[in-house]
Amino acid sequence: MKSVTVIIPTFNRWPFICSAVDSVLAQTYTRTHCIIVDDASSDNTAERLREIYAQRIRIVVQKINRGPSACRNIGVEASRSDCICFLDSDDMLEPNAVASRVSLLNERPGEITASFGLLKPVRSTHHPLLREKNRGDELRLSQYLENKSWCHNNGFLIDRDVFLHTGMYNPRLRNKEDIELLIRLLHRHPFRYCGEEIGTVRNVCGEKRARNDYRQIIDQGMLFSSIIADSPVLMTQLSASDLRSFICSDVEEALRALYKSHKYKAFRSFYTKAARMGYIRDKKKFRRRYLAAYLQDIRHRYER
Repeated sequence: MKSVTVIIPTFNRWPFICSAVDSVLAQTYTRTHCIIVDDASSDNTAERLREIYAQRIRIVVQKINRGPSACRNIGVEASRSDCICFLDSDDMLEPNAVASRVSLLNERPGEITASFGLLKPVRSTHHPLLREKNRGDELRLSQYLENKSWCHNNGFLIDRDVFLHTGMYNPRLRNKEDIELLIRLLHRHPFRYCGEEIGTVRNVCGEKRARNDYRQIIDQGMLFSSIIADSPVLMTQLSASDLRSFICSDVEEALRALYKSHKYKAFRSFYTKAARMGYIRDKKKFRRRYLAAYLQDIRHRYER
């Protein structure tokens, strides 16, 4: 039986992280371990966790904030288990989450090196893809690119050596890091479906989630699509339309972040360039926002 470490990166998620840790400690699979990587939290997360859980968990504390990608990699390097998987600090695993996934690797050692399950939103009855595959079915890269709901950071369990050899997370990415990683992994290693929902995605830190961290999105800019485009190996697996879709996604996320951050002048400048290159898919929505940004700039001039 393979051992498994669940790695939880965290930054200022007290007390919500306790539910995540409790869900790991409640796993039915006896060879389950838990590593928490505290990304320089300012809410005394590490000290509070030590008081409650003592030796039942391992805590690695970062002195400076390095982002979730770097923290996940640090957790993998600290682990000594055969397999690893991840859990965001405000989400929860089902009691059978580890067992249902690692069972596939235990049944066919060496042949199956990665498995995955689905996580449902907290208010949903079931994940819409739950019955679309049977246990043991493969998730192909083309299927993932068509519907990225199949898998994300918390969904997969993988052989640790395979993960290390593939290059782990790109620490430069703080948003869409799982997409870049999963493209690399699925290109080389078949993922097998465990046939179950393995956890619940909560929204207890809604404004703190990556998609709502506007400063982070603005700072990252077009880095995600640039990393994809600069990889000769990945580009042999992706079509021109795939790359264009990634670029458009980066553009529209950056525009959304600029608009929500009230950076109207920067929004209009970036919109003009992106529209000229044909990288805006939802033209109607962003035209409305362009006009609204223009009117906001005029209003601000008169208020000075």
